[in-house]
Amino acid sequence: MGGVCITGPSHASSGLICQDAFAVASDSEYVVVVVSDGAGSAVHSDAASKLYVQEITRVLSGCETEMSIDQVRVSIIDAIDNAKRLLVERFNAEPRDFAATLVGAIARNRKSIVFHIGDGAAVLIGGDGEEFVSQPENGEYANETFFVTMKNWADHLRLTAVPFCPTAMFLMSDGVTPFALAKGGISTGFLKPIWSFLSAKGTEEGILGVENLLKSDGASKISNDDKTLAWAILKND
Repeated sequence: MGGVCITGPSHASSGLICQDAFAVASDSEYVVVVVSDGAGSAVHSDAASKLYVQEITRVLSGCETEMSIDQVRVSIIDAIDNAKRLLVERFNAEPRDFAATLVGAIARNRKSIVFHIGDGAAVLIGGDGEEFVSQPENGEYANETFFVTMKNWADHLRLTAVPFCPTAMFLMSDGVTPFALAKGGISTGFLKPIWSFLSAKGTEEGILGVENLLKSDGASKISNDDKTLAWAILKND
């Protein structure tokens, strides 16, 4: 398990920090991977994205063994609402100052659920070549999306039970989707080579390799946004 957050050239040139965040957690029974992308227009979105992924990872780590979509939905909504309360108190600011998208997955007891609001994407790959992709959801225009600070944000919280047991889970912000997704599915030239690389290397070497890839000039030419990719490589006996 692991992940990387890379500050995009557009932010670096303006002296801004990365507004993405990720969190991973696991034990013998579960794996949780979460990514949040703070809105560029939100003043405290960098702090918000960090707290969102921390809170969601915390509550999902405590889910019962026989988890359900309804249970996960309630846990995520409670975690986000609690995080927003803490942020408003900490910064004495308006909820809109903490706007961010969210995408994540939990695997427990050979079951997996993906949750998603806004852009970014989730990709789960099974041992027999199965693929599941949770695509970005944008608004009326291509540059619009949905944030957890919107009044009706829970209406756009999508949860999906994945119909196979994954051996790899990749969660990403929208700075990575141009590489990872192709029309109708995943780009074979990006995630699967990364999967092979991560499976063959240790955690530190794997993280460094992905970090160098996302920092490369080629990656920057394709996307100048912040780039976050988090993952879990699972063994299903």
